[in-house]
Amino acid sequence: MAGVLCTLSLLNAHLKDFSGEIKDPSTLSNLYASSLTKFLNYAAAFQANEATMYRSAKKLGIESFLIDLRHLCAHGKQQVSLEVFRRSLQYCFEWIRKFYWEKEIKNISDAVAEDVCYDSVLVEKLKELFPVYDAFTKLAHNKIFSFGDASVDDLDQDQWSAINKFKNGHNFNSVLQGHNIVTLKLSKIIESSRMRLSPKTFFNEMFKWCRFLLRFNEPLDNRTDENDGSEEESSPTKRRKRDSNTIVNLFQPLIWHLAKNDFLNEFIHHLNHISINEKDDISKRKSAQLWLMVIFESFTYYQNYCKFTNNNGIWEKKITNDVRNIYSYQLDADLKKVFIFVGTQMLPSSLKYSRSFFTNILNNVDKENEDICFSLLPFIYPPLSSEQTEKIIALIKIKTTDIRSKKISSENIFTVEDLFSSSVSKADKDSTEIKDNIIWEKSSDNIEWSTHPIGGEFLAF
Repeated sequence: MAGVLCTLSLLNAHLKDFSGEIKDPSTLSNLYASSLTKFLNYAAAFQANEATMYRSAKKLGIESFLIDLRHLCAHGKQQVSLEVFRRSLQYCFEWIRKFYWEKEIKNISDAVAEDVCYDSVLVEKLKELFPVYDAFTKLAHNKIFSFGDASVDDLDQDQWSAINKFKNGHNFNSVLQGHNIVTLKLSKIIESSRMRLSPKTFFNEMFKWCRFLLRFNEPLDNRTDENDGSEEESSPTKRRKRDSNTIVNLFQPLIWHLAKNDFLNEFIHHLNHISINEKDDISKRKSAQLWLMVIFESFTYYQNYCKFTNNNGIWEKKITNDVRNIYSYQLDADLKKVFIFVGTQMLPSSLKYSRSFFTNILNNVDKENEDICFSLLPFIYPPLSSEQTEKIIALIKIKTTDIRSKKISSENIFTVEDLFSSSVSKADKDSTEIKDNIIWEKSSDNIEWSTHPIGGEFLAF
């Protein structure tokens, strides 16, 4: 513990000095004096039985000048220069490293400390790259490919600042070139840091800084269609209505790297959380739902692609023109609306989601996200029977319809959980049988379930 406290006392002064947090030299000198005093007091704990500080320092291998400096700070009238403090602090760092940490490291694993350091560096890099990626994506999606055609209103001040900072260190002339460069940098982080950077950390930063990613379906104000014949047609800063398909093409390179490095499932979970979160605004939820629909549809095509390539002896590990031709001509996929995936070790041939995961979505289904439930049905594992699928489809329709205006008749009552039972046990069957003189009774036809006390909890089929 003494070694850790020694290190912390040194870091306190070092970090506040070099971060520029403290500007006043006098305040900084007092901080150094306090840190060095604490350091020596903690270090003395290693030799607690010695009578004097000098004797303790000698046995610990600490030079006596440091003790003199401590006394000078406590009792002297002369001001010690910051340079003396800084050099003394470096000496202390070197001592604590050799005396304590090099010995201690043999008894502990350095993996956690290394990962924390590495992860913090990666997070800072993501904070730098994601705003740039988001800004380039927004410009390109709005068909602004030249910086000369962009106006100050196309991006907010922070986005322009991020782009200008990025331009200082990279050579590119167009929006798409810049988009390609930042995509490549993000892809390299995913590729090289997959074992150290958790997908959760990656997407936390992604959704924090990529605001347009979950806003791209919002209508644009003061935009004119390129064929509307307006007088602004010849203006170099002419605005066009955005093509809702181009966002898929722009995101294709990045999502391919996410998929082949086993980040795709976490991406889907993040999108699902947003899509059913009633606290998020409707535009953000709709964008998340649209992304989910695109991914599920893309994976359906990918499954067909796997079958086609296996049957024809084709083994592609990269997205080539041949792969695009297979998707376009053999599978009849619209490449403006779906992502292209090819088989890799980290990308399974099928998505698999538990029934509990689906139940969570089903319990929150509404008119806005009902298509997600329909799209997820083929990916539920264990697979559903045809009867279960039919009942779930009926349930989705009921939950997304105003049942107050309709009457629903049924012989049986099921909960959502009942739908996922592979078979109904005898006890369960007994509970749904018609019984007299107890709580279970046969309901009359055309009962108005919306007025029934249990109408909100049980659904009829």
